[in-house]
Amino acid sequence: MTDLMWAGLQLAGYGMGTVFALLTVLVGLIRLMSWLVARFGPDSMAANEPVVEPGVLAAIGAAVHMHRHRREHISKHINTDES
Repeated sequence: MTDLMWAGLQLAGYGMGTVFALLTVLVGLIRLMSWLVARFGPDSMAANEPVVEPGVLAAIGAAVHMHRHRREHISKHINTDES
């Protein structure tokens, strides 16, 4: 039984070590890519221009307002029915 437990622990150690090593390499590659894009990428990515047009932004805001108002109305209606 001791040999079987030792073999299981070795296998678990090899597996976790392999996953840790691969994730460490992945994090390193992602950081390298981020650095390369920041260093050599186009400057237009750093522009502070709004990505969403003002009309679209207003429509999104109106939809969120309507959704929240409807939710409040429904919850008030449910709360009055329970009493």
